[in-house]
Amino acid sequence: MRSMIKPFKSIRTKLLLSFVFVILLTVAVIILVVFVMPMQAHMAERSKEGNTRDLMMTQTLVGELAKSSSVAKLQELAESYSILSNTFFSIFDMNGKLVVRSAMPGRKQMQNPPPQGAGKPENRDGEKPGMGGPMEFEISGLDFLSSDERQMIQNGITIQGIKTINTKDELFKMRYIVQPFKIADGTKLLLLTIHPAGPPQPSNEKVSYVLLQSFLIAGFVSIAAAIILSWLIVKPIKKMEDAAYNISRGDFSTKMNFSQNDELGALAAAFDSMTAELEKNINGRMKLMGDISHELNTPLAAIRVNTEAILDGVISNEEDRNKKLTAILNQTIRLSYLVDDLLELAKFETGEVHLIIDTFPVMETVTRAVETAEGIAQKKNDKILIYTENEFAKAMGDPRRISQVLINLVNNAIHHNPAGIEIKISITETTDKVVFSVEDNGVGIPKDELAEIFRRFHKVDRSRTRHDSGSGLGLAIVKEIIEAHNTNIKVESAMRKGTKFSFALNKVKE
Repeated sequence: MRSMIKPFKSIRTKLLLSFVFVILLTVAVIILVVFVMPMQAHMAERSKEGNTRDLMMTQTLVGELAKSSSVAKLQELAESYSILSNTFFSIFDMNGKLVVRSAMPGRKQMQNPPPQGAGKPENRDGEKPGMGGPMEFEISGLDFLSSDERQMIQNGITIQGIKTINTKDELFKMRYIVQPFKIADGTKLLLLTIHPAGPPQPSNEKVSYVLLQSFLIAGFVSIAAAIILSWLIVKPIKKMEDAAYNISRGDFSTKMNFSQNDELGALAAAFDSMTAELEKNINGRMKLMGDISHELNTPLAAIRVNTEAILDGVISNEEDRNKKLTAILNQTIRLSYLVDDLLELAKFETGEVHLIIDTFPVMETVTRAVETAEGIAQKKNDKILIYTENEFAKAMGDPRRISQVLINLVNNAIHHNPAGIEIKISITETTDKVVFSVEDNGVGIPKDELAEIFRRFHKVDRSRTRHDSGSGLGLAIVKEIIEAHNTNIKVESAMRKGTKFSFALNKVKE
């Protein structure tokens, strides 16, 4: 049964949320680094420069205005100096009452100052509040000053500060400077100069709107991109899940067939390879079970037939009876070999076979193997020859298992060739290897069969049934033993010329 994954716990959802979070975070960082921080640094630098400049201009104005002989003449001076200095300023008495107000640069002088507390004047002729409106804040009085600031100017101390004006679309920061001074007749007055503290900035409402709009667009784009990217990533994984489910039900037909040249493509290729290998192994095991059933059925059938013949009294004389009993014995021996070899192979597959690796005399091991197989060879009039370059050669390996390999190879040559062949066991040496080879001059093996001869129960001639005492597992066991020695066995063959098996072990130098 397939397990169901909750939507919010799926990889796709996690990837989607991760992509959205990363993209939104990136947008926020870009806005902060590219726009906000440089703007703030620039504004701070300009504010520092402007502060010094504005303070010097205010002091210059005070110096000029102080030359006035009376308050009445200040209005005329104010108009002149406003135009010359391109600065907007107001003059108050010590009680905060507006005395003189300069004209805005580019405007005509107001003939009558607004009454006390009237606030800023209205814009004329549809003018924008640009430089005029924001700069004219609270000029009718000094109510915007704090009590501490008022106390300071009463004590003759110049003060300065920043006032923010928030309109619908823009935010203005204005620098104000209030400096006490006296004119020629001894009257104490206050000069208020207003200076922009920087270019107009978007208002808080506008900034919030733009940021919200940017994040909405970024969010939409990131969600769309995340959906596409997550689908591209999850698609092969989802297909693998479906394929794995089908495999669990015995269906190996699903293939990934992804052409992506990335990790997912490599994973899909590995999955296809695993599926093919698993299918091959399962089919191989099913065939193996069929082969085992066939190999067991043949001797069991022979035993049954001969036993029934004896029990039914079909065999009348003692000689025939003994032949049947001998046949039963031979088939029993064959079954015993078959079961032993199957157990041997199973141990190799499960790693239960432990080799006893040691230095061993090669010639002694070969001789022992030949003595074991010689009895069978003599029955078929076969000859076994031994050739060696060095009778005292030594190799590293498990001598009992190597002897088993040589016996199996010799028996294979005897059982699968006509009588009267010659089998030669050769021992040669290289710089660091001892090479063993078992060669016969028999019928040979077809070229297209060479890759399959080490498979269990493989028959080169499929029309032939195994009637000898072999189990059909000899070469499979040979391959397992040689590979357990961390080497491999090679086979060469030519039709009607013979077959040669060879393998090499590490040489032990004297």
